[in-house]
Amino acid sequence: MQSRIAFFGTCQLVHLANLLSRLPGWADMYTTDRILRVDTLTQDQYRHFLVNCETADILCVQPVQAEHFYEARTECVLDYARRHGKRVIIVPYVYFSGYAPHIVYAHTNMGEYHCAASVSCLVAGLDIPSAQRTVADFLRRPQEFFLRNAADSLEEMQRRERKLGELHDDLVPVSAWFAGHFQQTLLMHTHNHPSPALFHYLLRELAGRLGLAAGSAPLPDGFLHDDDHFPIHRGVQAALHLAPELHSPLFRDGKRTYTLEDTVSRCLSRLPGDRASLLMILSRRLHDVGAVFQALFGRPLPLRSRAEVRAEKCKQTTN
Repeated sequence: MQSRIAFFGTCQLVHLANLLSRLPGWADMYTTDRILRVDTLTQDQYRHFLVNCETADILCVQPVQAEHFYEARTECVLDYARRHGKRVIIVPYVYFSGYAPHIVYAHTNMGEYHCAASVSCLVAGLDIPSAQRTVADFLRRPQEFFLRNAADSLEEMQRRERKLGELHDDLVPVSAWFAGHFQQTLLMHTHNHPSPALFHYLLRELAGRLGLAAGSAPLPDGFLHDDDHFPIHRGVQAALHLAPELHSPLFRDGKRTYTLEDTVSRCLSRLPGDRASLLMILSRRLHDVGAVFQALFGRPLPLRSRAEVRAEKCKQTTN
């Protein structure tokens, strides 16, 4: 008799679910109950999320913790599974900013990915030629910032995995394998889009927990979101001791490819006239832009977060 598996997570888990269903032996042992992507559900669906678990024997999930996920929060799913005798397998969400520490995510009119070094130059008042030279020089040479960013990103990956392990022991381990392989093998195309090598690892681990053999066959053509690729510049490569073949100077955002000069020019020529996009980047990624600004110019970003402004106003009111 087939066991029914329900999948809930990001695009990472959606791809893994599709890959699992192609493995030899899958159809004899399992069937897909449903695949739910975290960024497509409504608030009402999150409030009544556990109804999606009723017909599944196994729940394969990526963790979500924030209160606005309601019943989809990992603790709620685990509690439901314990009460109803269902198995839960947790696949950690993989995020690593070490390959491209100068790029941040914010959904704007200009796209989803933005060069924080270029934004920093804009805030500092540099013109386009000066900004291009400054950013190129910054990314050409090893920087302490690159090392610290990668170490922090790996540490956060490990911390999240330890915390998940305290909640549940049926967990696909990622952080130790990632730390041991990211320097020799490209593991991420963007901060959160795994490469085929990482998908192969995750697939083998998950398949093994289900009594299936993943093998080493190539991944199907076109299954990845291959339209986005972050560059890995020489300074990052040298600082992190990455294999020479990991160096890649081009930034692919969707169907378009940009050189570093293109990226800086596009930012400084378009953002001043697109205030909504600039404010979105600064409001959503102020900490990350601030870290890059500090590394570039050796001084703090001359902007404050809303929380800092509110705290200052409270202090003035109190005094």
